[in-house]
This record gives sequence, structure tokens and C-alpha cells, in this order.
Amino acid sequence: MAKTEYEKMISGEPYRGSDPELLAIAQNAQNLLHKMQSSYNDKEER
Repeated sequence: MAKTEYEKMISGEPYRGSDPELLAIAQNAQNLLHKMQSSYNDKEER
């Protein structure tokens, strides 16, 4: 069975960074980071 691009990335093999699964993971990480930063900024303003 062929490895997914994510599996290739994790194992250090060459991978296609434009893979939809990897793009979705990156977008999710950006969303989570934005939520964390917003939460931190809200606490600083209090």
C-alpha cells in the first residue's frame, strides 16, 4: 500500500506539500494558533 503524503513527511521522505490533507492540517493549525492568541490577548486586556 502506498504511503500518504503525511506519512512520507513524518518519515522524512520527499512529499508533495500541496497535498489537500497536508493543507487541511496546516489550516487547522493556523486556526488553533489564532484562537490561542486571541484568548491570550483577551486575558491581557482584563
